[in-house]
Amino acid sequence: MKIITKQEFAKATKIDKLGVPGLAALLMEVMKLNDINKVFSKNEHFAGLEFVDKILETIGVSIDFDEDDLKNIPKTGGFIAIANHPYGGVEGLALVKLLCTVRPEAKVMVNFILKKIPNLSEFFVAVNPFENVQHSSSISGLKATFDLLQSGTPIGIFPAGEVSTFNLETQEITDRLWHPVVGKLISRSKVPVVPIYFHGNNGVLFNILSFIHPTLRTAKLPSEFLNKQGLKIKVRIGKPIKIEDISYKKDTNKLLDFLRARTYALGTSLEEEKKLFNPINLFKRKKKPDAVVPETDRALIVNEVTKLEEFRVWEEKNYEVYIVPTASIPNILREIGRLREITFREVGEGTNKKIDLDNYDIYYNHLFIWDKDQQNIVGAYRIGK
Repeated sequence: MKIITKQEFAKATKIDKLGVPGLAALLMEVMKLNDINKVFSKNEHFAGLEFVDKILETIGVSIDFDEDDLKNIPKTGGFIAIANHPYGGVEGLALVKLLCTVRPEAKVMVNFILKKIPNLSEFFVAVNPFENVQHSSSISGLKATFDLLQSGTPIGIFPAGEVSTFNLETQEITDRLWHPVVGKLISRSKVPVVPIYFHGNNGVLFNILSFIHPTLRTAKLPSEFLNKQGLKIKVRIGKPIKIEDISYKKDTNKLLDFLRARTYALGTSLEEEKKLFNPINLFKRKKKPDAVVPETDRALIVNEVTKLEEFRVWEEKNYEVYIVPTASIPNILREIGRLREITFREVGEGTNKKIDLDNYDIYYNHLFIWDKDQQNIVGAYRIGK
């Protein structure tokens, strides 16, 4: 089984027009595409979820999730599962595994290349809404997706449409802005949304290449699929979100911001010591860090929280989740900046300034988790307006 042949590769990359003999074969070897073909050929006699399991086993990847999280996947009716895209390959197989374990009829939205894998075709809806929405294949694919949802079939989607990379603005490795077409599909279909968070990211070299040029990032993806030997992908599955419970469901941009925030908020429970890659740090000279500012007066923070009821988006047990504009939380923001600096210094990062705040904190909204029993902030993210 060959997922992609030399002829298909040459046509897709347009190197067939160069007329250089052997170039396609050479590039396929360098980009590890031949190794990808070997992995799938080795397991071509398997089918269904067994095929997914064997591919993951061959590349040495396992999925780590709480069995109770599977209860958050609705057992009946259509729904849309949305997920972040940290690796660009293996999480696609993981999403199939998770959804189809509970709902065997579930499908995942992928591009046409993955749809070519016959052993996986039953799990995929072939549509590429992220490049050319007006293309006839994308329009028909989106209509097919909508019809499947209305008939009760669950659909899994990676709303970013491409792998997570280092973001200069947020100084984090995250998805790019989620595609508005996904927001329109969610708004129109009116089915529940299940957020799924995949923990981790690709290696340093991948992010350096992404920082240089998107083409280099794409060229590195096949080898990233193969270099995950021993990786245990940590996953969290959130509770279904009913579209009617979202106050700004008619504004697809705000809708996506909300759903993206809910997805990334799931990652706060997957704590581990890690050092986030930042290409800029390769050229920074270390300096003696300033003393971190004192803790913000707790009474000021509590007083601000009591005035934020309209911004509360979720509440469970002793935790409350808020998405708030900067102007409403001057004291909370100060404490977030203080905690941010302390946290990143502990893993060898940080700004080395007395507080980690910048101009983007003024522009962005802030998601934070409040422990109402302990009366403290337990996690925070900066998100787009």
